[in-house]
Amino acid sequence: MISYRPIQFDLGAGATAAELGRLEMTCRKDVGANELEAYFTVSGEDHLLRVFFHHVDIFRVIDDVHLPLEEHGQKTVGHVPNYFAHRVEGSPFWAAQREVLAVVRPGSTHYRFVTGGNCLDVISPDEPSFSWVS
Repeated sequence: MISYRPIQFDLGAGATAAELGRLEMTCRKDVGANELEAYFTVSGEDHLLRVFFHHVDIFRVIDDVHLPLEEHGQKTVGHVPNYFAHRVEGSPFWAAQREVLAVVRPGSTHYRFVTGGNCLDVISPDEPSFSWVS
C-alpha cells in the first residue's frame, strides 16, 4: 500500500499550475551534505518557489504520466488530487532504496512534488523548506 500525506504548504494554486524550472545540487564537504534546491514556476506568481533540502541522498525527476504505471495494482491512500507536495510511504521508488538507506540514513523520508508535467521524488532525512524568491 502506498500512503500519501500532504505537506502543509499553500502553493496558491493547484499542482498543475506549477512547473519545475531548475534543480541545483551542491556538495558541501565541510558539513557532509548534498544540498538540493528546486525552483518551480507557478502560474499567476511573479516569484519562483524554492524548495530546499539540507541533505539529499537520492532524487529523480520523471514525467508524471509514469506514476500511474509505477503504482499500477497497488492500493493508495491519502492522495490529494492536484496537490503539490506529499510525504510518501510504500512507493516502489522508496522500496528500491529502503534497505540501504535504513542502515546508512535512518529516518529518511520520501517526498514527492507533482507539477503539471513532472514529478520530483526526493529521499532525505531532512524536511524541505519553502520560500518565494525573485
